[in-house]
Amino acid sequence: MKRIFSFFLIMISYLVLSSCSKDWLDQKPDGSMSTPSTLTDFEALLDENRTYLSPLGIGEIASDDHFTSETIWAAGITNQERNAYTWSKDYPNIEIADWNSSYSGVLKCNVVIDGIEKVILRNASDAIRKNSILGNALFHRARLYFELSQIYAPLYVSSQRNSLDMGVPLRLDPDISVSSSRAINSEVYDQIIKDLETATKLLPEYGEYKIRASKVSAFALLAIINLSIGEYEKASIYCDSVFNAKFRLINFNDVVAGIKNLGRFNDEVILHTTGARYPLLSIGCNIDTFLYSTYKKGDLRKSVYFDSTITRIIYKGAYSNSRNIPFYGIALDEVYLVKSEALCRLNKTKNAVEVLNSLLVQRFELNKYIPYDLNLSSTELLPIILLERRKELILRGRRWLDLKRFNNDPAIAKTLLRNIGGSQYLLQPKSFKYVFPIPDDVISKSGIKQNNGW
Repeated sequence: MKRIFSFFLIMISYLVLSSCSKDWLDQKPDGSMSTPSTLTDFEALLDENRTYLSPLGIGEIASDDHFTSETIWAAGITNQERNAYTWSKDYPNIEIADWNSSYSGVLKCNVVIDGIEKVILRNASDAIRKNSILGNALFHRARLYFELSQIYAPLYVSSQRNSLDMGVPLRLDPDISVSSSRAINSEVYDQIIKDLETATKLLPEYGEYKIRASKVSAFALLAIINLSIGEYEKASIYCDSVFNAKFRLINFNDVVAGIKNLGRFNDEVILHTTGARYPLLSIGCNIDTFLYSTYKKGDLRKSVYFDSTITRIIYKGAYSNSRNIPFYGIALDEVYLVKSEALCRLNKTKNAVEVLNSLLVQRFELNKYIPYDLNLSSTELLPIILLERRKELILRGRRWLDLKRFNNDPAIAKTLLRNIGGSQYLLQPKSFKYVFPIPDDVISKSGIKQNNGW
């Protein structure tokens, strides 16, 4: 197995760090290396940690749920963090780990999708296992492209699918000699949805491990994506497929007082993914004081999610084993919020309130939750849902995409302001800076076009 990973480490390094080279392509792999050829090989390739890393942390750094101190800013944080935090490219924009690891994951998925069809199946059990591995590869390729698109592409809305906005490079072939090019945004999203819809037909209902995809996680991701692109009816339907599964909400009254975290694979977790451990999202992360003040009396999230001192508010609520390990996966609470927002936007407000209330009653002290009025209008209800979404999903990689979505509605669009390092930085709604610059080394070596404004 080590030989297989040695071979693919070379392929991955070549793909993400250099341009195509005929001399390199003419070289044959060393005989001590081998490519995957069995179901076990392909499964092990997908299970390698980088498949499950997410690039969403860099968008989280750029969002408004937190701030950092001058002391941390002056310390040894990465150039990538500095650029993201200030919505700028003032520091070198090269060798970006989130970009490289994401396309490494895409390459591995492509290798599996292309190669697993050649495996000789011995029995029905092999066929089931093959479908599961293939479904996982399709799922994670779709997830990675969706997450990359949130950072490096404009917001996509299905009603504007004829737009020629450039999406991220769409690589579907494991052949590293194929040159990269940028796809139209709608093409990327079409591929994402196609991969996920195919995956739902291949995956088992529940994954053997929560790092592996399942039919339920594919339905959940389809719900999340359809909400983001304005397909509210589809989002609502996919949520129902998740609600029919075995996952359950945690009643925060049952959480032990003083608990350090909610656990890596707790009952709400449908899929576990993580990302880079950025100082600005761990030791250097101070929760926005206004956001903290919006948690009402009796709301247990205030104690489960945060440690508060005289000088700062620290987040500890990640669905992981440590406050320093981010959770960018999918959990049941998010599906409730997707369902509630989708119903509200479809003007099914009574049902939307019922879904929201059923989530929040699990977050408050017994008999302290005051349900939202079932007679609220959609105009009154939507800001409530969006605030509860922000409070529930804090530091889970969702806020950046939400800010991009809200830019389309002047009533909820937001201007962000930072003061750090003796300078002031402003991010206006619909600014080109909502689309991160593609790494400069990728631009210079591949020749693909940089995002507008950079």
